[in-house]
Amino acid sequence: FSLNWNTGDAFKVFSNNTSPTTYNWSSGDAFTQNGNDPVNPKYAIYPAANVTSVTGDKVTMTLSATPNVANINLPMWASSPTNGNYAFKHLAAGLKFTLNEIPAGYNSLIVEADKPISGTFTATLTDNNPALASTSTTEANKKVTVSFTAATNGQTKNEVFYIPLPSNTYGTLKVSVSNGQNTKELRSWTNLAVDRGKMYYTTTVVMDAATVDAANSILAGIGEVPTT
Repeated sequence: FSLNWNTGDAFKVFSNNTSPTTYNWSSGDAFTQNGNDPVNPKYAIYPAANVTSVTGDKVTMTLSATPNVANINLPMWASSPTNGNYAFKHLAAGLKFTLNEIPAGYNSLIVEADKPISGTFTATLTDNNPALASTSTTEANKKVTVSFTAATNGQTKNEVFYIPLPSNTYGTLKVSVSNGQNTKELRSWTNLAVDRGKMYYTTTVVMDAATVDAANSILAGIGEVPTT
């Protein structure tokens, strides 16, 4: 699949400099440099904001527990450039979740797993296929929440979510939607093997009265629930 640079995107280049050089994508369809000229550039890492460090050949990155619904931001890396060009490769996989007809009030998508999907990860970039890995067992790192603007009363909306998934075999992985009071599970998987560099798609999930916890109150609005 194709990824397009958007204004505000940035990657960091690590070299013999004391500090990395950041390249920002601008509205002029070009990268602008913020920092010193990289001396003997060795690695480039995207997204810049997620990179903690590159020490030797090991990169340390943070996967957000609250990613932005508008951005994909799948973690990538590149080795030293050829003729000034960096060839980026993925450090994780991605989950694309399409959710349509979201009822008013629902404003967050929640992804939960039995292994870390947020927090601090490392990858050794000299490996044949570097992949982010975590040794954390903190329960908070096994959850990602994506907030979005809820539809207004009487309306619904559609959203597409992209969630970075570290390569792993997940005993359980589930996706839910919440309105702050009710949480409804939409999809779940068991023993799901996730490979670095792949995008995992779901079929489009359509929310209707049958998939919403507050189904009775929705029916009450059209006079279909007996008053007892």
